[in-house]
Amino acid sequence: DGGSIVTPPIRFDGDRLIVNADCGASGCLQVGLESDDGGPVPGFGVNDSVLIQGNGLELPVRWKASDNLAELAGREVRIRFELKGGSLYSFQFEGGD
Repeated sequence: DGGSIVTPPIRFDGDRLIVNADCGASGCLQVGLESDDGGPVPGFGVNDSVLIQGNGLELPVRWKASDNLAELAGREVRIRFELKGGSLYSFQFEGGD
């Protein structure tokens, strides 16, 4: 009823992350950023993530300390998605123009 996926290392432009997900009535999604060695990026780990619930095409990903990713743009990171009772369809970085 749940699972996780980690992307290969990627570099991104932008200052925020959005997802297209359907977490249903009782599901949830958490998102974390990890460094090359697989450890969480301080302040942006799965445990720092604000739960995403509901269904939407452009759900913002937020962390307890910040949702602004500008300081990480251009760095190589992996994205960890942990989902319970739902579906993740896509993710996208935006902003930072």
